[in-house]
Amino acid sequence: MDKEYIDMLYHLLRQASNEPPDARASFPLQHLILGLARHLLGGGDYLALNQYLAYYGEKHLLVPTAEEIADRDWEFNRVVDLGCGLGWLGRGLSLKLDVPCLGVDKRSWTTPNMVVLDLETEKGLSTLKSMLGSKDILVMSDFLHCIDDPVGFLSELKAWPVVVLEYTNEHPDYMVSYADQIRRYGAEAIAPLDFELEFIGRETVAVDLFPYMLVLADKAEE
Repeated sequence: MDKEYIDMLYHLLRQASNEPPDARASFPLQHLILGLARHLLGGGDYLALNQYLAYYGEKHLLVPTAEEIADRDWEFNRVVDLGCGLGWLGRGLSLKLDVPCLGVDKRSWTTPNMVVLDLETEKGLSTLKSMLGSKDILVMSDFLHCIDDPVGFLSELKAWPVVVLEYTNEHPDYMVSYADQIRRYGAEAIAPLDFELEFIGRETVAVDLFPYMLVLADKAEE
């Protein structure tokens, strides 16, 4: 790292250390930053990563995502959160859209209304499809890049509308550091220009929530 970035890092950490406690947050910001640093620098701490993502998502992504879903003409009676982690997206949308939710993840995070399935396996995906109803909508955040074949995965779920949040943006430094970091764990970042191409045969709406992109995709055309 150049001196400029080291100086900036130290400045931002000082700012974080000076933040007063937020009574609405599940964890203090300082705790989340310590956990995120442990994940990035210490070899992987997925619980800490999910705690940070839940904080960030609830604070910056949930409201615009709920508003965009509400503006669609979809008829749905349940939100199904795939790769839900700690369940912030499904739980938050459930409250804001007044529908029940179901979370799905391959790790048991003791999240309410959750089932444990590995969606990267044929058995897990088949089990999921058997559980889905015709008026479910599927949502996922920071999950699609974990799938070896995102296009194939989404095509298996073509009978349901999907809402996808992914960390992908036009900032070259952000995307290079992100792609290099997640590659160490066997994942591939989705480039901004490629993101909407994942939704073959669907009408899509893309919303820039920098540094995230939100895509809302209708059911695939018959």
